[in-house]
Amino acid sequence: MKDLFGKAILDFQTNNAPEDLITETSISEADEMSVAYLFRSFEEMPAMEQTALQMAKGKTLDVGCGAGSHSLYLQHEKQLDVTAIDISPNAIEACRLRGITKP
Repeated sequence: MKDLFGKAILDFQTNNAPEDLITETSISEADEMSVAYLFRSFEEMPAMEQTALQMAKGKTLDVGCGAGSHSLYLQHEKQLDVTAIDISPNAIEACRLRGITKP
């Protein structure tokens, strides 16, 4: 596995100048995304994401946590017991560096 998303996330977290990500699937055209978007604050998230996070309660599993922005909000602002998981070892390392206690 090449782990390109994870490498970009870890590069951003460690100030290692990541390049923007370009994604493309069989049902969509190429789309460019800044890695910084994965590190957005609660205030920068779309309203639907904010609502979902505000409604969260109890033990929470963040599946496909990426850079961990949702987990960080739930852990720090809502004081929830959050476990963040991802198939990317690099993304998990970035989550650890960001302060997620249960990546």
